[in-house]
Amino acid sequence: MTTPDKLTALTAAIELWDQNDRGVTSDDMAARFGLDKEIVELKVLPLIKEYFEDSLPGDDGIAVVRQPTAEARRFVGPGQS
Repeated sequence: MTTPDKLTALTAAIELWDQNDRGVTSDDMAARFGLDKEIVELKVLPLIKEYFEDSLPGDDGIAVVRQPTAEARRFVGPGQS
């Protein structure tokens, strides 16, 4: 099982954030990539955490992405809302 690179993970997180009423969970990312949630939390999310502001723990203790930074939008490039 391969994990996505930084750009692929960041693009997916921003797309999911835009689609899911401004929120992304590790479950969302796991479903997007067909990976186990644990793999996403250990390998994928650490790649992109610097590109999100205001990460707050959810009720279950899992971080909830609050907002991509302007740098994240520039890194992903035009065409992402």
